Formats: sequence, C-alpha cells, structure tokens
Amino acid sequence: MKKIYKTKLFTHIWLIIQYFIVSVMLSMLSVSLILFIFKVATGRVTDTSLIEINKLFFITATFSIIGGAVYNSGKKIVLENGLLIYHSFFKEKYRLDIKKNKVYLEMKPKKTRKGYYLKRNLYFKENGIKKNIKCNWLSADQCNGLTVAMEKYKYISSKNDDFKNGEIFDTEKTSGKFFVGGQKMVSQRIKKVWIITIIFVFGILAVSLIMIFMIFEAFRPYFFLILYFFLIIFGYFIIGIFVPVIVFLFFLKKRIEKYTPEYIIVKSKDISVDNTNFSKYDVNRIEMTRKEATLYSLFNDRKMIIHSKEEKYMFILGNLPPYLKEFPLLRPSTVYEDYDLLYDSIMKWCFENNIEFISTGR
Repeated sequence: MKKIYKTKLFTHIWLIIQYFIVSVMLSMLSVSLILFIFKVATGRVTDTSLIEINKLFFITATFSIIGGAVYNSGKKIVLENGLLIYHSFFKEKYRLDIKKNKVYLEMKPKKTRKGYYLKRNLYFKENGIKKNIKCNWLSADQCNGLTVAMEKYKYISSKNDDFKNGEIFDTEKTSGKFFVGGQKMVSQRIKKVWIITIIFVFGILAVSLIMIFMIFEAFRPYFFLILYFFLIIFGYFIIGIFVPVIVFLFFLKKRIEKYTPEYIIVKSKDISVDNTNFSKYDVNRIEMTRKEATLYSLFNDRKMIIHSKEEKYMFILGNLPPYLKEFPLLRPSTVYEDYDLLYDSIMKWCFENNIEFISTGR
C-alpha cells in the first residue's frame, strides 16, 4: 500500500509566514546597510535612491517567500513496497530499502530560549555511512504515522524471512503479562503532588520570613504588628493553596483509579485489561502514546485507547518520563518502566491480527 507524507496546508502556511518574517528582517538589515554605505559614499540620500532601495526590499522579500514555499512544497516522502522514497525540489533524491538501509525516524525535544522544540530527523545508512534527513516540515502526527508504517513493514518482513528460511515465526513475541500496578501508582502520584505543594508553601514562608527579619531594624516599633498581619495573610494563603489541592487530588485519585489498570495480558488472539477482555474480532484500532514522548507537565499521561465495535476504552499507564534531569521526583514511582515493552507487544499484536495501530503524542 502506497503512503505519501508531505507538508500539510496549515504547516505550509506557517512555514511561509516564518520565511516572510525572516526575509523582511534580512531585507531591512540589507536596506539599512545600503543606506549607510550610500550616505557615507555620497553624503546624502535622494528620493530616487530611496525608491530604488524600496524596490530592492520588496523584490528580496518576495523571492524569499516564493523560494521558501517552493522549497517546502517540493518535499515529500513516499512509502511503497518496503521502499522509502524521498523527494526534494520535486525530484527523487533517495530511494531506500527500509530494512537494508536501517531507516528509522527520531523525534527529540530540544531546549531553546523560547522553550522546547521538537526536532524530527530521518536516519539511514548508505554504503555504510550514517546519514540523516531533516523532517521538520512534517507534523508530529505524520512522523508517528511514518514510524508505525516502517515498523509494520519490518515486522512483516521478518515474519516472511522466517517462513522462507523454513523457520517457525515466534508469535509469542507479541504475548506477555504486564503488571502496571494501578493502586501503587495512584498513591505514589498523590504523594508526589503533596511533596511539591509542601515544598512550594514552605519555600514561600521561608522567603517571606527572611524578608521580614531583613526589615526588622527599619520597622522595629511596628515589627510585631507587621508579623501579626503577615501570619494572618499567610494563614489565608495556606487555606487558599491547600483547599484547591485537596479538591484536585480527590478528582485526580478518582480518575487514575478508574483508568489505571493493575495488569495487562497480551495473548495471540485477545488482550485482557484487568477483568475486561478484548478479542481481536471486536477491536477496530488501538492508540498508544509513542515510546519516545517526553514530559512537559507533571500531569501529562501515557495512554492506551482501545476502539472496539461498540465503544471506546481509555487506560492511563503512568506519567510521561522526564526528558531532562530537572524532574527527578517523577521517576520511577509515577512512570511505568515497562511501557516500551508493552508498547512493542501491543503494536506487534495489531500487526499480527491486521488491526490499525496509531501512535500519538509529541
């Protein structure tokens, strides 16, 4: 089955806007430089020279926008019969065998001054040399779809190779029992929220007390009056913090208890989540948060959504793991450490039973 991945309309428009902003800034810089050189050389700037410089500005900006639009619209990736064909500037640049050239796509968050930016790179080997193609013109959903499509081909290809070699393909690779530990994860997650809340409150209290004692000398006659009012205000602050946290934790506990399973059993023809059984004949598709998705918030979850013929079932499988070492409190208690194994098992189970598998998340 042929699949084509190219820039979506919204992404295309956003890239053109980015090219426009960059080109205008560069054009303005160029115009300022030309004006400065012209003034130094002639000692004056005439109306005619200003008109010519403005023409140069608009021509530069226009060509930059057109060039950016053509550059991105001419890129696409085609998957067909185990081949990945990469087009650039409307012509074929690479024709790669997904398995032989060891093609894989990697999405990694990169920290910048403005926050996190998701880098997308397609890696492959050609003549023993590792190369890469930047795929920032593809959306995260397209990259997830491309990754699953390549994994499906590799799985089916390995299965066919085993049959050709007279070997029996091990369908037990898709099977296994996975202990998620819903109750333990609920208690640990609530514990983490309390720890963070208490650290935050005591941090504010410590800073406030330090500031009060720093102004002790300046307001010595009124010190105890200031301290008295501060304690009253801080008391209301504590109530204002802890009451919402308690309410939030109540609903968080109910949600996690409802959707976090104790165990998941994957068999050749069905999947069992606690006491609920899903036969391959009843499942239309399964969605799972991709393995490499990383944490941007304490409350981002890994999820598995099973779409049956009758209804949709959602399961929470712990927090997303932290990408940076800035969040040591989250691991390992609120992160399900065997998620990668479960993800691979569910994905291969879908491939084996011809069920649609969708990878989600940034």
